[in-house]
Amino acid sequence: MPKHLLQTMRTILAGLCLALAGAGQSAPAAAAPAAAAPPDYAYAALTTSLQRLQRSLQANPPQHLHASHRARQIYQDAQAAIERNLQEAVPGLLQAAERQPRDLAAAFRLYRDLESVAQVARQVASTSRQHGRKPQAALLESDTQRLETRLGQLADYIQATAVLQQRTLLEMQQAREAAAAAARRRPRRIIINNANHPPRRTVRHRRPIRRHIQRRRPIHHPKSGTKAKPHAGATPHAPVA
Repeated sequence: MPKHLLQTMRTILAGLCLALAGAGQSAPAAAAPAAAAPPDYAYAALTTSLQRLQRSLQANPPQHLHASHRARQIYQDAQAAIERNLQEAVPGLLQAAERQPRDLAAAFRLYRDLESVAQVARQVASTSRQHGRKPQAALLESDTQRLETRLGQLADYIQATAVLQQRTLLEMQQAREAAAAAARRRPRRIIINNANHPPRRTVRHRRPIRRHIQRRRPIHHPKSGTKAKPHAGATPHAPVA
C-alpha cells in the first residue's frame, strides 16, 4: 500500500475516533450490537502472490537492461535483497501468522516486512519497464500490484480484528466495573451479639447423684453355754436369791 494512502487512512481514522468520542460525551451510551469476527485472512493467496513475484523477478535479470553499469548494479542489488528476504525472513513470519490467525503482532510483522518488499519490487519493475524488455517488465509490474492488493487486504484484516478485540476488552472492562459497583451497593450483613439468629438452646449436662449407703455392722450373738463378758466399767449384778 503506498505511503500517501496509509497517511490518508490514518487521518480519516483519527477524525472518526474524535467524532465518536464527542458523540459519546454528548449522548447517552447505547448498547452496540455484537460485531461478528472477521474471517481468517487467506495466507495461501498471499503465498501464491509471492511465488509469482519471485518468478517474475527471475524473468527480468540485469543482463536484459539497456542501461549503464551503475544502474544495472543497483537493479541487481535490489533483486538480491528481495530474493534474500523472500527466502530467509518471509517463511518464518508467514508460518507464525498462519499458526495463530488472531495474533495481530505476528500479522503486523509480516505486513511490515512485505510492505518493504513491495516498495523495492515497485522500483525494480519501474526500472525494468524503462530499460528492459516490455513483456517481462509488464508481468513484473502486474505481480507487484497483485502483491500490493494482498497487502491491502491484510491491512484491512488487521484493522477489523483490532477493532473487534478493542470492543471486546471494553465490554469486559464495563462488565467488571458494573459488578464492582453492584457489590459496593449491596448492604453489608452486620452481626451484633448474634442478633440476626435466634439464640441457641443450651443443654446442661447434670452430673449423676451418688448416694452413699451406710452399711450396718452385723450383731454378734453369744454362743450357748458361755457367759457374756461384761463390758469394762460395768458393775456386776448380784445373784437373785
